[in-house]
Amino acid sequence: MGSEPRRDISEILSDPTVVVRAGNEAVLDAIRRHKQMGLPMAVWQDGAVVWIAAQDLERAREGSE
Repeated sequence: MGSEPRRDISEILSDPTVVVRAGNEAVLDAIRRHKQMGLPMAVWQDGAVVWIAAQDLERAREGSE
């Protein structure tokens, strides 16, 4: 793989920017996969679980930023 030295997991988790970036990438990947498969996605919105249709996922993500 790369020539980067391996980092200890506790070191990685102690860096909040790394954790937030990884979480954001995971969310974007989940949205992309749901859109590709045409599946709705459950999200937490205003204190309740709401299902977002696959075709509306990008618009819902933009509205939450």
